[in-house]
Amino acid sequence: MKHLICILFVAMISVSTFAQQTSLENILKLKDGKYVFEEIVSVPDATATQLYGKAKLFFANVFNSSKSVIQSDDADNTTIIGKGTVVNKEDQGYGGIYYNFTLQIQTKDGKYRYTISDMNLEMTGLAPMKSTIEESIERWMKKGSTEIDGAKGYYEEISPLIEKMKQQILISNDDNW
Repeated sequence: MKHLICILFVAMISVSTFAQQTSLENILKLKDGKYVFEEIVSVPDATATQLYGKAKLFFANVFNSSKSVIQSDDADNTTIIGKGTVVNKEDQGYGGIYYNFTLQIQTKDGKYRYTISDMNLEMTGLAPMKSTIEESIERWMKKGSTEIDGAKGYYEEISPLIEKMKQQILISNDDNW
């Protein structure tokens, strides 16, 4: 019985690790020489205007000041572009680790596309450093690894934001109160 539980536990870990890696493989794309995370998300029965409104709420709910984050807000083309930062670690007086990016959300009837681009890692403090996702991937590939290995750190930091976005840009029955 103990062996069966142990085998099931290892199988669950393997499946969740594979699912996460597969997810990254599905959204990592090379566009114009730059790596981006991009996905088209289907939201049946939603209009472009509804999804655009939800995207605006997402920016307002997730970022401290959506006005300072949003760089372009085009209601006619239902597109929003913003610049954001995910803070990995911030030590008082010793600097921090920050993942900076540009997030574009475009909506159409029944779907939206998010594109996360211009990703870079910035470390401040005693040993400041700045590195783009392209530089990270290049370093990993020189070691014989894959693009996925090089992008994994960025994905692990940004994926909670992606999941939050997907949760908030949903159309539910509660929206028609």
